[in-house]
Amino acid sequence: MRLKMVDSLEAMLNKVKSLKPTATATNALNKSELEFLPAALEIVETPPSPVGRATAWVLITLFVLALTWACIGQVDEVAVAPGKVIPSGYTKTIQAEDKGVVKNILVKDGSKVQPGDVLIELDTTITASDLARLLKEQGYYQLEIKRLIAEQTGQPFVPDPNPNVNSQDLLNQLLLYRVDIDEYQSKVATAQQAVIQVRSALNIAQSTKRKLEMQLEISVDKEAKMRQLVEQGAVSQFQYQDYRERMLTLQQDYESQTTELEKAQSALLQSIESLNNVMSQHDRDIMSKLVENRRQLQTVEEELKKAKEKHRLSTITSPIAGTVQQLAIHTVGGVVTPAQALMLVVPEGAKMEIETWIANKDIGFLYEGQNAEVKVETFNFQKYGTLNAKLVDLSSDAVDDKDKGLVYRAVVQTELDYFALANDRKVYLTPGMAVTAEIKTRQKRIVEYFMDPFIKYRSEGLRER
Repeated sequence: MRLKMVDSLEAMLNKVKSLKPTATATNALNKSELEFLPAALEIVETPPSPVGRATAWVLITLFVLALTWACIGQVDEVAVAPGKVIPSGYTKTIQAEDKGVVKNILVKDGSKVQPGDVLIELDTTITASDLARLLKEQGYYQLEIKRLIAEQTGQPFVPDPNPNVNSQDLLNQLLLYRVDIDEYQSKVATAQQAVIQVRSALNIAQSTKRKLEMQLEISVDKEAKMRQLVEQGAVSQFQYQDYRERMLTLQQDYESQTTELEKAQSALLQSIESLNNVMSQHDRDIMSKLVENRRQLQTVEEELKKAKEKHRLSTITSPIAGTVQQLAIHTVGGVVTPAQALMLVVPEGAKMEIETWIANKDIGFLYEGQNAEVKVETFNFQKYGTLNAKLVDLSSDAVDDKDKGLVYRAVVQTELDYFALANDRKVYLTPGMAVTAEIKTRQKRIVEYFMDPFIKYRSEGLRER
């Protein structure tokens, strides 16, 4: 059955081939006849469609073009660095130096301030009290020192006008000066009188000794002459003994007077020493008091400096001209703590910069002057585009970030500090905006993006055990 069908088909084909109709009739006949052929023969005899070949050639052409472009074309390789917008002069954080109670708040968010303008006033009751107490102590010790110097030099005590010294303290110092001077002068006068008395007794003793010395010389001479007369028998032994007795008496008186004279001389030395002791002790007492008072004054003045600084810091002022932002305290009577951030002051006229953090793997390809593009998170870059920028500063040392590890700080300066929106509206960059900086490091062929993984695998993977 199957052989008969094949034979009939071959006969039909031969008959068709023997016919020579026009081209149009042949195509129509072929198409009509092919529709009645079995499916297998219809597929075999049907000529291929030119669309398939055209599609294949198009795909091949596109592949060749893409490969050529990948080998020749280049794209920018960038280092992506997240960051934020900052003013070029850095935002100044206003902090409280010490604990205090808010007395007055003189600014609000958006307020324009100049250097020295008062921002917040803290209650000064305690600091003013400490300051007044220390000023009073300072005045007291200064007055005490001046009085002691007057006593030491013997000059009149004339206090300088001092508003921190009350009249009672001044009167007490004047009375104390008079009492000390009178007491010292009394002691000196007593010691001097003792010296005068001892010196007078010494003079009498010296005069008496000289008188006895002369009498003794005469008596010795008489005794010698009477002894010669006794030996010659001119006078009696009794008369000689009388002269000799008077000589011995004078000799004893002379020796006794010599002892008294030595005692008087010793007493004079002691009285002079006592006078010197009175004066030197007075000087030592004054010097000791001066040293102590000067030490106390120095301590008070050091505390006074701290109290003045603390009192000054009760008035919080602006260090720069700028705009107040992020005011953190709004309640009068509220308590501020040391180092508490109260507000920010953005420098006036400061140009906005981009502070970014460079990953350690990218730092070797970066240098100042490289071009960059900045994407601002609040503006979709696909709709609003990016800002052209330039890398202007790159730190030389890394910072240890707890989340990112070792990173390098970099500053990028944009050409424009605003985005142009519809209706000629401009939205300017403000401090704190989150951004992403793409710093162009070099140009790279597209094919390298596909080849790099294989090159890395060949250089690393094949050498591993």
